[in-house]
Amino acid sequence: MLTTRSLWEGRVLVGWTDQPTCLPLLTHLALELGHGNLGPLHHHCPICGSIEHGRPSLELPLEVSLSRAPGVTAGALSTAGPVGVDIEADPPPGWVLREAVGKAAGVGLALDVLPDPVWSADLAVPGYCGAVAVVTDADRSAAEVALRTARPRKAR
Repeated sequence: MLTTRSLWEGRVLVGWTDQPTCLPLLTHLALELGHGNLGPLHHHCPICGSIEHGRPSLELPLEVSLSRAPGVTAGALSTAGPVGVDIEADPPPGWVLREAVGKAAGVGLALDVLPDPVWSADLAVPGYCGAVAVVTDADRSAAEVALRTARPRKAR
């Protein structure tokens, strides 16, 4: 089963599926946005520099975000700017939005203070809580600079 939603006047496309792999989902979303070939999915971790994990990116002029929870994979593509999506089975209040903003900012949950999103929405995924958020390119750049200069977060 694959479900998609066009949001923010078509600038953000979100989808979710019960399939564990993300490439068919992202390919479907890219086709809905008029892009024929998804191309390779790249990753880059802003903390350690690894290309094995971290923020996903495409060679297309689209921003991308992914999230997984037991039984569901969610993805978001954006033409509006850096996007983040999060989906959880039973999160504390506000958690999915915070994580979506952290993903959009490119720093995950590594910083205590994250930028305010320029746009966000809750996702109505049956049995789950989800959110999608967009930040500005300037906010992402500032968050990445803050991450490089910050002390490591203390465990809570």
